[in-house]
Amino acid sequence: MAAETGRGSSYLPGTPQDIQQGAPLAREHDPEHYLRERAYFLWEREGCPEGRALEFWERAYREEARAA
Repeated sequence: MAAETGRGSSYLPGTPQDIQQGAPLAREHDPEHYLRERAYFLWEREGCPEGRALEFWERAYREEARAA
């Protein structure tokens, strides 16, 4: 799974630096982009395992559903 973040892999939309700058929360503006970023972050945190992309997409989706 490849993600095009444009800001480096440690950037998560909706983080405090965005809020301080007055940027809209990414999950409100573009939920799919937020899920893509979150899934990529989770995948990287686990050591970039091959063949488990769906697992990380599902985990990101569940996190978002709990937050809603």
